Amino acid sequence: MKAWHRTEAELNELLDRFLRAYEKGSVADVMDLMINDEALLVIGTEAEERCEGPAAVKALFARDMANSQGLSIETTWSSTCAAGPAGWVAADLVARTMEDGEELVMALRLTMVSVLVLQRWYIAQLHMSLVLGDTSDGDPGSAQ
Repeated sequence: MKAWHRTEAELNELLDRFLRAYEKGSVADVMDLMINDEALLVIGTEAEERCEGPAAVKALFARDMANSQGLSIETTWSSTCAAGPAGWVAADLVARTMEDGEELVMALRLTMVSVLVLQRWYIAQLHMSLVLGDTSDGDPGSAQ
């Protein structure tokens, strides 16, 4: 179910706010976008990165952001859907950061599930994974 234009814009803005807060390294800003509930779930790219509840998620983001230098994240594709007070976004991302003085470029996939509470969208689940395969053209969707 594709989201109505207004809902699509609100969910895409939520995703963009999350990515900008992550780039900035602001754990507080990222957590402000998350639902304050023990059902909050974030799954990252590393095997141990499955965190439930605000405290575990906050610790994960703090650890990840402490290791990031000059991070930039670009959305190259997205699909936004919604039904009532639930919305979900799937996106292809390209992340760039510096590691040991060298630029590291990673193609990522993201799925974000959000809930509408008192006219405000919050992230309830977030899953990011690395794209495997040839993405030398910078387009994660082109990996075959």
